[in-house]
Amino acid sequence: IKAGEDAHTEYVEFADLCEDRAGEFSHEIEATKARVQELTAVVDEQRATIATLTARTESLGADIASNSADLKKAGEVREKENAAFQKEQRELEDTMGMIKRAAHVIEKETQGGASMLQLKNAGS
Repeated sequence: IKAGEDAHTEYVEFADLCEDRAGEFSHEIEATKARVQELTAVVDEQRATIATLTARTESLGADIASNSADLKKAGEVREKENAAFQKEQRELEDTMGMIKRAAHVIEKETQGGASMLQLKNAGS
């Protein structure tokens, strides 16, 4: 009988231990399920963020392409305007040179004291 009582006591202790462990495991399982739900929500949120950022990246890529094209056109316009400016600058410099030469000639001709009108009348 003593052996049976000892076996029963061991059985009860082992059963209590198993129940305690089962309770702990049940609690851990519930905590893990809750954590899985939390992480699933985080993953879903991050997927949405990825989709948003991907769309934004594509939009910015299109903006960059458009801005690059605009910049190229602006550069071409600037080159044309610069060429026109350089041409006009040369023409103005040529005109200024002609005016200076003409002023020099007039100055030489008028140093004798006679005006251009007098010189014209003298030739008639």
